[in-house]
Amino acid sequence: MIHFGLLILTIISIEILNFSNIKFLITQSITLYKKIFKLLISNNVSDSHKEKVLLNYSRNILIISIKILLILIMISILFFIVGFYQRDFLDLVISIWGILEMLIICFMYIFIKRLFYAKL
Repeated sequence: MIHFGLLILTIISIEILNFSNIKFLITQSITLYKKIFKLLISNNVSDSHKEKVLLNYSRNILIISIKILLILIMISILFFIVGFYQRDFLDLVISIWGILEMLIICFMYIFIKRLFYAKL
């Protein structure tokens, strides 16, 4: 039963990550960090303009980081809820075998999902 719960929660986690478009959020965050780095290195920009742009970039990074954090907290809460009802579940999730099992489930699910969508 524990492994079935791990299967279901892993699939739900993958779908949450896909639905929330976390890949785009991370890419957007990295892009903003690169812009900040270029701005700080640049000598052609005045300090007052740097302050305004840095404030805007920092605000955007904060918003993106909060979104990513909320997504990860939501997934963690799902695991803790199941772990609350099944004590051995969190031990499985933290163990090496549990992590390997989740990775195998992820790869299999993504592979099957791609095969299914390719036929549509």
